[in-house]
Amino acid sequence: MSRLASLIQSRCPAGVEQVPLWSVTIWDKKFKGIDRTKQKKIISYPYLLADDLFALQQDNGSLFLLSTGEKTGWTTESLAGSNLCEGEVVTIPWGKSRPVVEVIKYYKGKFVTADNRIATSSDTGRLRNKFLYYWMLSQGKKIDRFYRGDGLKHPSMKAVLEMRIPLPPVEIQDEIINILDNFSVKNTQLIEDIATELELRRTQYSYYRELLLSPKDNWTSSTLLSTLVQPITDGPHETPTLVESGVPFISAEAVQDNQIHFDLMRGFITEEYDELCCRKYKPQLGDIYMCKSGSTTGKVAMVETTQRFNIWSPLAAIRVNPEVVVPRFMFFFLQTRFVQKQVKQKASKGSQPNLSMRKLEQFTVCYPDVKTQEAIIQELEQLSSSIAAYSKELDDEISLRRGQLEYYIEKLLSFETAC
Repeated sequence: MSRLASLIQSRCPAGVEQVPLWSVTIWDKKFKGIDRTKQKKIISYPYLLADDLFALQQDNGSLFLLSTGEKTGWTTESLAGSNLCEGEVVTIPWGKSRPVVEVIKYYKGKFVTADNRIATSSDTGRLRNKFLYYWMLSQGKKIDRFYRGDGLKHPSMKAVLEMRIPLPPVEIQDEIINILDNFSVKNTQLIEDIATELELRRTQYSYYRELLLSPKDNWTSSTLLSTLVQPITDGPHETPTLVESGVPFISAEAVQDNQIHFDLMRGFITEEYDELCCRKYKPQLGDIYMCKSGSTTGKVAMVETTQRFNIWSPLAAIRVNPEVVVPRFMFFFLQTRFVQKQVKQKASKGSQPNLSMRKLEQFTVCYPDVKTQEAIIQELEQLSSSIAAYSKELDDEISLRRGQLEYYIEKLLSFETAC
């Protein structure tokens, strides 16, 4: 008999007590629809929006960036300032567009948080925080059903807090934590090895991209402005009022891996506000975006969807003349060291870099004839497709490993209920 089975048999012969989650946890705010007696205490944590959170990122930081998505990072106490938090916490995102099991987090120590709903045990002598984390992982699919809305969904916290959590003796909780931690460490190492291999493939891709796009003697050299069909523009400069549903509104945080990630959008704007935005700029296929402020300055993405959306001012919208430069070619060229060096040179220096649209228009760009551009695009697309296929294989392997962990979590956290 295993140690865990022996503990359960000796300590819980009649089953395990189950209690409502609100009775053993403290959260970061008082929630609508919850009786005040069920939330006698709260612990507030200052939070940042995603782009502001990752603007603090430092490679040598020791404070965890507790994001609402899979991407995480580190910062320093001096950069965190008044946003510094500390504790042993379990978090679920306030707004999400992916399964909870992919974004729920446990952390113990100092951190800066995005807009998470944050829980901690009200008595660790009765409920271990790590046990709470693993139990919530086991309930991921159920918690997913509590999220409502289009696009970026928000949870019914009343439903979350009314969930019933098993409370075996802490000796049993500790044994379960030990088993799952060991399994998680092995999974984490494998996933890190996979990520390292994928990064190597991406490095190879970057090398060939630089080789293909290095300016040649017979290429045309001009300013970016001379390739445009209209001046570079951006979105509104004032912060809009975000709503529960409507037109997706994206900013710099949505530009990652040279793509627009709608699951990382800032939120929704009304159709009326979108109409006001469109008087200045309306997205269309083939437009290229460059982040022009903050830590993401210089990152690029391309509009490859007919989905209706709009942008905020940290993004510069570039629309080239396809008779001069194929948009896809310019998209690739703006990623090169040749251009990124200009970003660093021309962006204003300060607490955060900032690149004006007028300076961006004066960037030097180089390009061959359209036929040669299309040939280069085809070669880069083939390389990109190869990496995407490999990435899909790795994602499938990661999903398999996560599925195994979820299986063991569910198996270990299934108890006979005490009468």
